[in-house]
Amino acid sequence: MARPLRNVSGVVLAGGTGRRLGASKAYLTLGAQTFLELAVEKLGALCAEVLVVGNCVTPQAKLGARFLREAEDAPPHPARGLRAALRHARYSTCLVLAVDLPLVRQELLAGLLSEGEAEGSPLVLPAVNGFLEPLVGLYRRDLLPRLEALESGQGLQAWARSLPPGELKLIPEAKLRRWDPELVSFLNVNTWADYRRLTACARPSRAAAVPVVPRFSEKRTGCVLRG
Repeated sequence: MARPLRNVSGVVLAGGTGRRLGASKAYLTLGAQTFLELAVEKLGALCAEVLVVGNCVTPQAKLGARFLREAEDAPPHPARGLRAALRHARYSTCLVLAVDLPLVRQELLAGLLSEGEAEGSPLVLPAVNGFLEPLVGLYRRDLLPRLEALESGQGLQAWARSLPPGELKLIPEAKLRRWDPELVSFLNVNTWADYRRLTACARPSRAAAVPVVPRFSEKRTGCVLRG
């Protein structure tokens, strides 16, 4: 029996123009699905509403998602999409996922939701090897004034760490590995080389083998992880 959907808005951040790729990341494919289709499908299995936020994607009724444009009166920044989502989402809690994380595990998304429901923190983010992952996490509408005050040169990691005590809950790597032992949820794509490595990591033959877990370091030779 399927679990009831949570009263949460799933948010796909699809605002990246893919400058280094020369193409929108949303329309890259993994198997028979685009990155956008995968993200909407995974969030739709958990959330009562799914929003796609970005100016480089074309609305598609078949996805069953609501499409929003980012405000264009500010420099490009992931916070633009977050602000648009928090302003217009039906629900006060948003489960956020960047479109270029196509291997994100459903268990990890569900785990973040459960952690947020248990603690009530305005922001719940994964922390891997000392780095925050602000593009897959749980954001509450209470954060909107702080996001609106974010300076254009400030990254989301620094912004999140600057929040007052109690407003940010970090999910440590040990707990993340319960949901995603290989941490493939954080494999992202910025270049065509990244894309080739990611698709290689997703092949069934590789998944069936005993994995060598890629680490977050400057000497990465396997799958490229977001640092």
